[in-house]
Amino acid sequence: MASLPEDVQAIIREVGQAYEDQSGASLNAAQKRGLDGLEAAGANVKSLPADARAGWAESLVGFPQQQATEADSRGMPGSEVLKAYLAAAEAAGVEWPVAYAVE
Repeated sequence: MASLPEDVQAIIREVGQAYEDQSGASLNAAQKRGLDGLEAAGANVKSLPADARAGWAESLVGFPQQQATEADSRGMPGSEVLKAYLAAAEAAGVEWPVAYAVE
């Protein structure tokens, strides 16, 4: 990125921000259409009970650190990115069922 001209960097940042602004809502809408389509086709779509969701979340408590460590080992900023992601999600109001952490 640093090797690109400043005007190109600005365009990439602008397009990246626009994508970020719309991608969550777009993905949520696509998921809803998919679930609605499954139900329309006769599938029985159920929500997991809270205790099952909590157990699943607990089983994944080490996953963010695992992914960060793996990316770090390849010279990528895995820990930095995952810490930023977790912080941004929490700032946006996400309440994790368990405390996910990355060192």
